[in-house]
Amino acid sequence: MRTYFLILIWALPISLSAQALWQKTEYGMSPKDVRALMPDAIDPKKISNLNSGAMELLQIEDFVVVHRHFSVHFYFSDKKLEQVTLTLKRREEDTFHSYMQTFDSLSEALRAKYGAEVSKDKKDYDGYRRVEAMWMSGRTNIGILLFDVYGSLLLNVNYQVRISKESEKL
Repeated sequence: MRTYFLILIWALPISLSAQALWQKTEYGMSPKDVRALMPDAIDPKKISNLNSGAMELLQIEDFVVVHRHFSVHFYFSDKKLEQVTLTLKRREEDTFHSYMQTFDSLSEALRAKYGAEVSKDKKDYDGYRRVEAMWMSGRTNIGILLFDVYGSLLLNVNYQVRISKESEKL
């Protein structure tokens, strides 16, 4: 009994440190670990960086969700997975309205999985529109962000721990 208890105490920090991001990926995984879980992941043609300095080291070129095609980007800091971003692939016929429909479909799917949004915000200025919603799952932040700047559209779904990391300082 005592041995079982010691094993349980020893394993507890390991289980607490594993933080799910997207699909089966976890915060802190190496590119090799992600590639093993995501066999469709390839090296990106062009490496992009986040403002945090994290670099895109892997991507999935085509992933379908809510009947739309997305590219999936895996961002690493010090070879540890920090963020996963799904970016909607634009079609010629796309408009803000079609992007908004996709935003709503994604929101509905995320509500079914994670419950109600923690926050939702909409800004509409001359030539600039921004719609966003955020969920929390454990210490993982899941956010949808839709930008329209003079007709240039972008819709991302982000899985990250940024806000949770800041909350640890409080």
